[in-house]
Amino acid sequence: MKLISTLLATVAAFSLMADCPCKAKNRTAQTTQQTAIQQALSQLQQYSDIQKSLNIQNPDIAYAMRKALTMADLLVKTDGTLDISSCAAIKSAFISSHPEEYEVNMRKVLDQLNSSNWQTFFANIQAPSDTNVGNFALRALFSMDPITPMTDRHAKVAVLAAVLAPYNQGSVGDCFAVNDVIRDHEEYFRSAAQDYRSIVMNGYIERPVDTVTDFFFFLPILADDDRDQPFTLTISGRFPNTRYFLFDAPGFAAARSIMGGNNIVNLTAIVMKSLSSGADSAQIQTTPSQVILAMAQAIAAQTSNTNVADLCAKGEYAFSSLTNNPVLRGVEAAFAAMAEDRPKDSIRSAVNACVAEALQPVWQNLQSITSIDQFQSAYNNALNASYQLIYNLDIPLAQVSADGSSTSGGFQMYQRNVQSPAQLGTRVATPEDFRQLVLNAVTAAMSQLGTTSDIQTIGNSLIQTVNTDDFLKNALRAYDPRNQNEPDPIQNYQKLDQTPMQSCVGDN
Repeated sequence: MKLISTLLATVAAFSLMADCPCKAKNRTAQTTQQTAIQQALSQLQQYSDIQKSLNIQNPDIAYAMRKALTMADLLVKTDGTLDISSCAAIKSAFISSHPEEYEVNMRKVLDQLNSSNWQTFFANIQAPSDTNVGNFALRALFSMDPITPMTDRHAKVAVLAAVLAPYNQGSVGDCFAVNDVIRDHEEYFRSAAQDYRSIVMNGYIERPVDTVTDFFFFLPILADDDRDQPFTLTISGRFPNTRYFLFDAPGFAAARSIMGGNNIVNLTAIVMKSLSSGADSAQIQTTPSQVILAMAQAIAAQTSNTNVADLCAKGEYAFSSLTNNPVLRGVEAAFAAMAEDRPKDSIRSAVNACVAEALQPVWQNLQSITSIDQFQSAYNNALNASYQLIYNLDIPLAQVSADGSSTSGGFQMYQRNVQSPAQLGTRVATPEDFRQLVLNAVTAAMSQLGTTSDIQTIGNSLIQTVNTDDFLKNALRAYDPRNQNEPDPIQNYQKLDQTPMQSCVGDN
């Protein structure tokens, strides 16, 4: 992304001079500061003009998000410390005399940064590892290519940008998450910043639940209606009635970068050939999603990454990160998962209840065994501990939710990584995956209680039942009454709106 690259160079020059005690150099530093700010303002205005002219993405939200990133980029020096002395100048330059609502919050943040303890906080922010989902979120935020090294400064800028950025619910939101994220984001800046730091560095947020520390992850997925809005291109890749071509659009430039296509010189021609195939006019109508798919196919054909679906997902994430701060969205998803982490919360309770109903005949048949209650307790604890509910921001809802604006978002089941609980586990995506989850809980209970004949009898009876199709059918039908209308819920589970593996019930 040219804007951020230029800003990084500009701020680097400024930072090297800003700490000199010499008065003459102080005056030079002030001049350099003013130059850096003016250049940043000019680039921000150019960015705004392009977004408004093309109108592919929401230009107002794109501008607000880029403003936060630009301000953060100016405030974090090359050595990673905050340039607190520049807060007043940046506030004056970037916050209007009649501020928008989000700008009021930016001003409040800048005023708080004068507190010296923020320096210590930012000193402890480090770049995420290459395998951390936070690393990918930052690459999307900065529109970085796959090979540019991630630095500690990137992480610091990302956290500060998240604190400054407006939090907009958009089409996605879980009631619990949205309420708490807004509160922290607009009132408790340090608490919010700590969560942003954790999302960036670790890919999760830690919270105690029922006195036990748990980890709440996010997926690098964004819902974005802009990706499905039609727009027009000429067959040469130019936007009609403008001087801009395909990759002048910031969203497509971001997608190309993170997908690893920056060095493909004829990418525009390849993409347009794919998009215009069969067209009988000088212009075509397409959507951002279709453009990104064509880009993914072209990049897969010319690079070592041949996974079109993976490239497409990366491109869409980068495109949408221009209007959806990925750090804030990560926090939102993590907070949503917190709302369903206790055994009696709505989705977790429904999952456990549907399994219990499917196993009820077995429990009843084994009531004469003395250790049945002990086994059932151990099994219930093992089942609860074996899975977590991850909030996927891009699951379409069947209808607009009760908040009147959410059209996407739902919970997906993941098998926990018992050995490494601070790592995202494995998706429980199919009925067979769900069956295995229950079987694992049964065997865990057996292992805990020992190998007595009674324990073996109970365990073997449960395993035999869980391995039948009737168990899965009964569990799927018990989860949602509407599933009872499906003759074969195992084979046709993807047709069901609500299953233990995927639930869109955020209104609860």
